[in-house]
Amino acid sequence: MTTNLITRKNNKMQLNGNLLTGNTFDNKSYIKTYLDGQWDKESKGWIVNVEKLNDLLSAGNSIGLRIDSATTTIEKQPTHSTVWQRNGELTEDY
Repeated sequence: MTTNLITRKNNKMQLNGNLLTGNTFDNKSYIKTYLDGQWDKESKGWIVNVEKLNDLLSAGNSIGLRIDSATTTIEKQPTHSTVWQRNGELTEDY
């Protein structure tokens, strides 16, 4: 699941697991200090402490970091599929 985050200055970031990417440059010292952020050069993002991030989101913070609920994406798994059988019938597989 990817969670889209936004700051008071409209810097948009994405959190996927513990990897924080996006427009993070203006907030890099904040990420290092308050989220125990470590830059991962290969992923081009920050490995952060998700528990600390959740605490900041619930309590408020100085950079106005919040979940951008208008654009949060959740990857859904299909609940069933439709299958054509050899006899030409269409069946649903749950």
